[in-house]
Amino acid sequence: MRYLKGINSVYYIILVLGLFGTMTNYIYLSPIPSLIAPVLSIIIIIFNYKKLPKFVFYLGLFFLYNIISTLIYHPRSFLDFSYYRYDANFFISYFPLIIAPFIKKDFNLEKLLVRFLLVVSFSSLIAYLFFSNSGFPGFFLAHNAAGGFFSITLSLSISLFYYRRNWFNLILVFVNVFLLIETFSRGSIMGVVLGFFCVFLWKKRKTRYILFLFMLLLLVQSLILVKTYPIYKQYDFSNSENFYEYIHKKEGVISGRKMNIYLRAYYEWPRGIECFFSSPVLGMGTGVVNDTPYKIKTIVPHLLSVNEQKNKQFNSGHAHHSLFHILGENGLIGTLIFILFYMYMYKYIKVKGVIFPNVQLFLIYAFFNLLIMSFSEHRITTPSNVLPFTIILSLFIIKINATQTT
Repeated sequence: MRYLKGINSVYYIILVLGLFGTMTNYIYLSPIPSLIAPVLSIIIIIFNYKKLPKFVFYLGLFFLYNIISTLIYHPRSFLDFSYYRYDANFFISYFPLIIAPFIKKDFNLEKLLVRFLLVVSFSSLIAYLFFSNSGFPGFFLAHNAAGGFFSITLSLSISLFYYRRNWFNLILVFVNVFLLIETFSRGSIMGVVLGFFCVFLWKKRKTRYILFLFMLLLLVQSLILVKTYPIYKQYDFSNSENFYEYIHKKEGVISGRKMNIYLRAYYEWPRGIECFFSSPVLGMGTGVVNDTPYKIKTIVPHLLSVNEQKNKQFNSGHAHHSLFHILGENGLIGTLIFILFYMYMYKYIKVKGVIFPNVQLFLIYAFFNLLIMSFSEHRITTPSNVLPFTIILSLFIIKINATQTT
């Protein structure tokens, strides 16, 4: 049908615009595909229904779960722009994937990705020449957002260089290494380094060691929580003033980096865990983690609780750990749905990516990178980190669709 061909071209253009827009969050270009996708999905699914990949099914289920959760917890959140920017930014980060299976367009994906890297790398390098403070933020509001973004672009440049080893691609690698280091974002650097190690194991088909690495990280952080969570509860750190008072009495004046470590261990991780312990099956509601100080009312002991805090906040005050955050807000059920989404997305990339191995390598690298970064902050839903990955994955799916029908 002609109108579907028109939609194919329109959505492709929107995705390309969104991809180049991921280099900044001063101008909202990157969320455009996420805003257009819900409208187009209604048209496409009605007139061109086809079987969805399993990861898209579970992504849609996760969206539905959070919509219901928000309707129960605080339905007015839907009317606040900050809800989508902070508490429910996963809608922006992942919505482009919902309709990608329905779109097909033949184009040169590798050439597009090289042009994207070229524009991003050298425009950011020029911006750096005019920047003098520590922690280069690129074209972002915060250096961690820039760090997460450059960790993804570095993953892309390394992947392209692996399959096409020329001086131009090598220069792109060095530029992105430099930009990432200059952000001083330790979690982003860790994501690139450990992500590279995971890709090495993946290429060697030793994925069980990758699982061991993630389990080891989670074990270490869980052991830290065994010590810090009782202190969090004893001194009521859901009130941040109590936390800072405790740390200053315990340590005196400390460096900003050390304070960030204490923030995660004594204040941010425990908030997600407290919400999970209070309502482990269903979670306490989308957006609850930063609605402090908590006023928890038990509905069913050890199963279901609600936060009756009247002052709902929309900000970046998350649990700084994606698993702890999702557990706190979505409980075991929502977390299981999200894990199934990620598991089937990995399988899709692994199976379908053999057609374009250079792009597949990037998608696998970025996949592991995002997972690793999510152990230090709630990166797995952050648009500056995730959108470059999901938009490129969407373009990859569109290209695959066109290839398989020719």
